[in-house]
Amino acid sequence: MSNEPEMKFDPMTGKPLQKEEPSYFEQNQGNGAIPPVAPKKNNKWVVPVVIAAGVVVVGGVGAFAATKVVPRIAYGKNYTILEAVKNTEGSSRLMQNLLPSEKIINGKYSVDLSAKVSNVCDIKMKGVGDRKKAQAVMNTDVDITPLNLSFGLDWQVNQEVVTVQSDDFMKGSAFTYDYSKNAKTDGYLGEMLASSDFTQKDLNAYFREAMSNQADYTEMPKELWDATKSQINEMDFTDADSEKFEMDGEKVNCQGYKTTFTKKEMKKLVKSYKDVIEKYYSKEMLKLMEKQGTSFDDSFEELDRQLDDMDDIDTTLYIGKKGFFGKSRIVACKMKNDDGDEILLELLGGNYPMENIKLTSEKEDKSIERKGEMDGDKEKVEYLVDGEKAFSYTYDTKDGDLTFTLSSDGEDVSIEGELVSKPDEYSIKLDDVKATGFPYEVSFEYTAKAGGDFKELDKASDEYKLESMSQEEYQALVAKMSQDPFVLKVAGLMQSVGTGDGPTSIFGGGSLFSSGSGGYGSDSYSSDDYSSDDYSSDDYSSDDSYDFN
Repeated sequence: MSNEPEMKFDPMTGKPLQKEEPSYFEQNQGNGAIPPVAPKKNNKWVVPVVIAAGVVVVGGVGAFAATKVVPRIAYGKNYTILEAVKNTEGSSRLMQNLLPSEKIINGKYSVDLSAKVSNVCDIKMKGVGDRKKAQAVMNTDVDITPLNLSFGLDWQVNQEVVTVQSDDFMKGSAFTYDYSKNAKTDGYLGEMLASSDFTQKDLNAYFREAMSNQADYTEMPKELWDATKSQINEMDFTDADSEKFEMDGEKVNCQGYKTTFTKKEMKKLVKSYKDVIEKYYSKEMLKLMEKQGTSFDDSFEELDRQLDDMDDIDTTLYIGKKGFFGKSRIVACKMKNDDGDEILLELLGGNYPMENIKLTSEKEDKSIERKGEMDGDKEKVEYLVDGEKAFSYTYDTKDGDLTFTLSSDGEDVSIEGELVSKPDEYSIKLDDVKATGFPYEVSFEYTAKAGGDFKELDKASDEYKLESMSQEEYQALVAKMSQDPFVLKVAGLMQSVGTGDGPTSIFGGGSLFSSGSGGYGSDSYSSDDYSSDDYSSDDYSSDDSYDFN
């Protein structure tokens, strides 16, 4: 019979039970074997703490999206923690309504948009689209206040071609750009971009990515949760002393579970997140990002390098519940690194687990707090940094009234508006924006509704295919544009502002470019510079050898 001790297994987890090994310190205490420790930088906390806290958030959201019941693939401590993470979900009413419904985002829709900056511009847009077919038609009206200039612009886009035309500029003409994979790239535009790091084919790839019927991102939270769940299942947790923490306004005794987030585990978790996110990028876009020096892999490699400097983080999760039938959830999390600094994250709860949160650093005496409450139909939330209010908002969940305030270094910003999100209609309006030293009145309104009849733009008599036009064709187009009534009107307006007889400057008294207002002075913009005679077709005839390079 062997003298080897019998291997025993935990009946709950199935993992082998082993005697606890003495720590490195205990093994080498007093023998001089402990190497000197270099001073640690405080920023070592940032990456691992964000990731560790993110596990709770990803777990809550992802588990909720994936299923209401965690599959019974783990038991004992690991299962208890997975179940608690799953139950620590929930978000504010503002966050729930911040985006349009899936019905609007992923189907047919109609939109209205208006944006105005006093004494600067007024823009209105109206259109319809079909997300599944990746097509849209928009009608835009623009009013440039300083020039008393108004014009309309219509555009249409699908998975292959962008079309722009106007009743005010080059009436009867359409400017098109074909960015499909089979589009011609041997025109003048292709020649100009060929010598750069960003070719016409690259430009076309960006267009295709923007307009493609992309993957369904609603599956991403579930996949991230699966990655998180897999990592938690592989970790070893031991019991820790229970402590009392606040939970939904009451002190609750919470059981502690201790583990250590190592560099290896952090890197593995980040790698699994990367694999999930990468699936939602097209291969064409990944290649293009790499070519432009913004490689998807490089972004995660930088994070991986930062994790090389991290200390192991001793972490204790505290799980509690209210009442016998209450759901267990994460109530607090203590994290301690080799420097002895301890960070405490408390999920104080309220109407949902993360309504009130407090993050404190014991060593640096720093704190960040989120305080939330429901006052009737009004959701009130404020964020405090070291006890000083930095940001707050009030959201009326019944009528949609919304107010933001932001304070920093004596500067204040306040925004009032409205946010309403329903299955068939979404609207956001900002109609009162105030900021220290900001002299303009700003308003913005956006409304989207499910449904809408898609109608293509009328066929134009002249079509300019910008992707394949030759240099001579571009020159001829410029010549024709120079004689367009709208261009001549703009030239006349620029002439008037140059002489001081034009619209008032948005920067103070005098004309837009007058020297009295700190502009460019009328001498720089004489009437001779902008007379219509200067824009003769002879100047831009296709026979000229004008060098566009």
